[in-house]
Amino acid sequence: MAGERVWAVVLGCAVRERAVRAAVQARAAGSCGHPGPLLASAADPSAGTRCADCAHGLVEDLLLRPGCLLCDGWARPGIVQARADRLEILLRTCDPCLTTDSPRT
Repeated sequence: MAGERVWAVVLGCAVRERAVRAAVQARAAGSCGHPGPLLASAADPSAGTRCADCAHGLVEDLLLRPGCLLCDGWARPGIVQARADRLEILLRTCDPCLTTDSPRT
């Protein structure tokens, strides 16, 4: 779409570690069973892994969640994707947490 941009950033260790933990929990919780790329939510890894067609609930929950998953701050607009264990982990963070190497609790 005109006027929209996608920015690539180097994710900090805190985001990557959260993604790895979410991937392990989501894999243990199960899958929708459909072939293809799988997504999981760092906000609710117990929901398991979902294909792009089945992940609408995961995406909606994250978009409606105003806070950062790593601190008490407000999340930046949009959803961050971090790849871990062959999964795309979806999460929302604030700008400082996006690239930090340690959690800001």
